[in-house]
Amino acid sequence: TADHNRQVLDRLIEVMRASISKGSALRGHRDDGLPSIDNDDYVNLGNFKADVISRSKFDPVLQKHLETCKTSPYASYLSKYAQSDFITVFFNELQRAIVEEAKNQQGKFVYAVSADEVTDCSNTEQLAIVIRTVQKGGVIREHLVEYIPMEDINGQSIANTIFRFLADGLLRSNVSFCLYSHL
Repeated sequence: TADHNRQVLDRLIEVMRASISKGSALRGHRDDGLPSIDNDDYVNLGNFKADVISRSKFDPVLQKHLETCKTSPYASYLSKYAQSDFITVFFNELQRAIVEEAKNQQGKFVYAVSADEVTDCSNTEQLAIVIRTVQKGGVIREHLVEYIPMEDINGQSIANTIFRFLADGLLRSNVSFCLYSHL
């Protein structure tokens, strides 16, 4: 039923939220199968599925869900694709909350953007964008808000990417005053 599916999703989202807040890796070495509550071997399942199994031992809703997944795996919400969807939703919500927090500072939206180019493990150039805001009481906070794949890493490409991010992204800022520093 729809109510049962909502209860399952609420629990899976909470397990995911707990895993993300601890900074734990979610997926395991062999994370393609469905977990089983009958098996105490959590090796290679990944933290997310292992935590779901652990919780299901005391949660009848999750226990029923995992039992149902044995015969009908189409809506398990446990696949690597579902995990990626959960992560995307969390990321978008966190990014939105960071921007809203910055915009609500004493009616002014004053921030600094810092960007740095890095090469990831697949040799893709990425531009990391960090927003720095000043909170009440003068507390400075920095938030990594985006990794953007880059084709070129020259100064013009980086500047264009930052301006595009500011104009088209969540910030939707009219950049009227900008200082540039290359350290």
